[in-house]
Amino acid sequence: MKPLRSFHVVLFIAALCLVAPSGAFAMSSGVMADGFLVPLATFSSDQGLDTVVGVTCLEGTGAVYWTFFSANGIPLESGSMDMTGMRLRGFSLAANAPLWPDMSGYLIFTYDDDGSLQPAETRETLAGNAILLWLDADDAAYIPCVPLIRTDYADTAIDLANLAATSLTGLTNGASAEATDYARYWIDPAYSAETELVIWTLNSAVGSGAAEMDNGEDGRCLVQLNLTNSRLNRLDAARLWNRPLDYIEGTVAISGLNTAHIIFSLTSSPLFDALQTFPANCSN
Repeated sequence: MKPLRSFHVVLFIAALCLVAPSGAFAMSSGVMADGFLVPLATFSSDQGLDTVVGVTCLEGTGAVYWTFFSANGIPLESGSMDMTGMRLRGFSLAANAPLWPDMSGYLIFTYDDDGSLQPAETRETLAGNAILLWLDADDAAYIPCVPLIRTDYADTAIDLANLAATSLTGLTNGASAEATDYARYWIDPAYSAETELVIWTLNSAVGSGAAEMDNGEDGRCLVQLNLTNSRLNRLDAARLWNRPLDYIEGTVAISGLNTAHIIFSLTSSPLFDALQTFPANCSN
């Protein structure tokens, strides 16, 4: 991979996001809707880390409103992007929320013509693609964006400049509360492999959830999920409680979250040119 150590590359990657195709996985993506969710967003200036989002809007008028939430659903920063005469816009978390470095959270983007999303306003106009970008490591990872339709929002007029975590009441294009998700992991020390399980939940799942880990063959064991945040949790697969040391590659089956959710894995190794994203498969 060629060096990425330039702010101009952030703009290039954001532009690339605007046209990058979305993959098929246990959640729907790439669908035009009223809004979309970026389930993991963070930045760190001393590591050259940023979350960049390509925003596609078909309206040509109005604005796209965004809010950055903490892992516990606390609104930290918000703003809007004027879409008059525009169809494509790039977004950088580091540039738009500079007061929150090293904070893991999530983003919600919503289109509206006047900033007050009404119950009857149903549109198929907005979509996004997101990338977690490490300039210092010459690395990047795809972050799945989940479309949000109007019935995913609270059934009331919503002030998009003051969005709350509770403004989102559904996740039509995510996994259901009853789903079992099968997340891949690879943590072979011979290849310096690491895997992070990213779990985003619509409602609080603190203290809930069960997981069965396999070794890619016939081995099975129960492991414990340490979910400490109400919305976003990032778990090191190598540190799951009760994992046998020889379990270095396989699947973690996660169930019992009791709320709509999104799960994917981020896997890294010197063998890869870039961090790999593996959205979980699921059965409802």
